[in-house]
Amino acid sequence: MAKPEIDAAIKEAEKGTTGELVVALSRRAGDYGRQEATFAFGVALLSFVASWVLGQRILFADWTAAPYVRLGLFVTCLILLAGFLFGLGFCRAFPRFGLLLAPKKRVDSEVEAAASVAFRRLNITDTKADTGVLIYVAELERRVVVLGDCAIARKVSDQDWEAIRDDILEGIRKDDPKSGFLAGISRAGDLLRTYFPSETDTEDELPSEVHLS
Repeated sequence: MAKPEIDAAIKEAEKGTTGELVVALSRRAGDYGRQEATFAFGVALLSFVASWVLGQRILFADWTAAPYVRLGLFVTCLILLAGFLFGLGFCRAFPRFGLLLAPKKRVDSEVEAAASVAFRRLNITDTKADTGVLIYVAELERRVVVLGDCAIARKVSDQDWEAIRDDILEGIRKDDPKSGFLAGISRAGDLLRTYFPSETDTEDELPSEVHLS
C-alpha cells in the first residue's frame, strides 16, 4: 500500500471541515489461538488414527513370546506431536484458515475491541470540538470500523459510515486496497464537510497519516 498517497488523501479530506480524520491499518485485530489449537489437535488425532489403521500391527517374536505392537508408545507420542505441530504451523502459515474456524460473532467482537483500543491509543478525543474520526481497518479479518467522537456521533449516523466501509472493503476484495482507501477517505471528507463545514483551513490537531500496526 502506498502510504504517502493515503496520507495525502487524509490531508485533502480534512480541507474545508473542522473534522479530524485518522486512519489505522492493522494486520490482524484478534488472537485466534484457541481455534488454531483446536485444528492442530484435530490433525494430531487424525494422524494418530491413520497411523493405527494403516501401520499398527500385533506381532509375535515366536510362538512362545508375548505379542507386541509395531508402533509403541514413544512412536505414537511422536506421531501425535508431529500432527499437532503440523496443524499449528499450517494455521500460522495461512492465518485466514484459523480465522475461518472462529465464529463470526467472535471475529466481530475482536475487531470492535481492537478499534476501541486504537481510538484511545491514537487520542481521537483530543480535539477541541470533539470532531475526531477513526477509520480502523483489520486486514486479516477484512473488517472496517468507523468511530467518531461525541460531536461526530451526534450528527453522523452509523448508516452514513456504511458507504465508507463498503468502499474500503471493495478495494480489499479486488486486491487493490489503495483504491479502496482513497475512495473511502474521500467519501469521509465529503461527510465531514457536510456536517462540520469550515470556511478556512483549521489547525491540524491529530496527525494526518495512516497508522500501521
